[in-house]
This record gives sequence, C-alpha cells and structure tokens, in this order.
Amino acid sequence: MASETLRQLIKRVRSERRLSQEELARRSSLSLPALRKIERGTTAEPGIFTVLAILRALDLSVSELEGLNVSRSQQDAES
Repeated sequence: MASETLRQLIKRVRSERRLSQEELARRSSLSLPALRKIERGTTAEPGIFTVLAILRALDLSVSELEGLNVSRSQQDAES
C-alpha cells in the first residue's frame, strides 16, 4: 500500500500476525493505552525508539517503512 501510514502498518501487521493489542504492547514494552493511541492516531507521532520497539515486536525491518505516508496533514485527512 503506497499511501499506508505508520499506524495503519502497525495495525495491519499486528492483525496479520494474529496478535492482540495487549500482546503487541507487552512484546514492545509499551503500555496498552500508548499502543492504542498510536494505532488510532490520537497521539503525536511516536518517537524513534517506540517505533523501533514496535518493529522488533512485529519482526519488521526499518526498510519496510519505506514508502509510508508520513505527511501529517494527509494522515489527518484519512482519519
């Protein structure tokens, strides 16, 4: 998906891997409310360490972020 956002990627891959939000939060050492806010897009962009923790928990590489839609205004318009 060329216009997929980070939050959409996280949610899609989590679903594909059949992980609950609780399990992904645990694996990435995030609080459940923080992960939920990231997936809903109701929080500021997550920091690099948070993104890396989620990527590791989902067994994704940084290169898989290539092509993500990172424009805040476009991301807000999709919500």
